[in-house]
Amino acid sequence: HRGTDHRGQQLSMYAPPSARLPSPPPQRRTGAGFTVLELMVVLAIAAVMLGIAAPGFKSMGNQNRSQAYASALVRDIQLARSTAIALTHQFCYRS
Repeated sequence: HRGTDHRGQQLSMYAPPSARLPSPPPQRRTGAGFTVLELMVVLAIAAVMLGIAAPGFKSMGNQNRSQAYASALVRDIQLARSTAIALTHQFCYRS
């Protein structure tokens, strides 16, 4: 009996929701993976974060380079001093 409910009553397309048969639950994806939209959103977020962090990395590299030069200078002066003491010569540093 097409168009009738379980009691045999006529159903119209304007019947209240309680009179209509429930629709089947939505199908869920079973495949493991990501959609193109999900990948695009993740890449966009990563690009924004990288754009924010990049200037900080550049200044950090400059600071590390300066510290390396200062450490090398101190090490060279200490080596010259210890060599002068070992040879019992006077040492004069000129910049």
